[in-house]
Amino acid sequence: HDNDFEEVSNILIIPTNKEILCDRSPFLPSTLHNSLHFLPDGPARLLDTQFRLLREDLLNPIRGGLSNLLTALLQEYHSSTNDIKLSKELKKIQDGGGRFSYNNGVNENGDLQVYTNIRFANIIYSPLQELVRKMQEVEGNTGKEVKDY
Repeated sequence: HDNDFEEVSNILIIPTNKEILCDRSPFLPSTLHNSLHFLPDGPARLLDTQFRLLREDLLNPIRGGLSNLLTALLQEYHSSTNDIKLSKELKKIQDGGGRFSYNNGVNENGDLQVYTNIRFANIIYSPLQELVRKMQEVEGNTGKEVKDY
């Protein structure tokens, strides 16, 4: 996928679409002292190992939940004898979102909270804007007008 690099500083913390949908397991180095690793023993190897393991702890449930949802949607699409309970649950999820439990929640990482009709907005924090607001407050300008600089 497009987010797998030897140098961990090049790996994005937030996974890419290709990474989430990739069938290949991520590279997870062992914490054992004499295990195989492309870095020699030392702080760089420890940092590399801890970053990759911590990141996988975060992403594994998300990846598993998405995989289960996609599997269920594909089964629904290709099956002529649909499971009525699954069909109702998928229809509800597609229409309004909600909690999706795969295989009745039997397997680990089976649940996924699905949100529909989401629109992302850019949020930009500007320390300069905040400084201007504070200066205007000090000067007694308590109005809502803030000049953009």
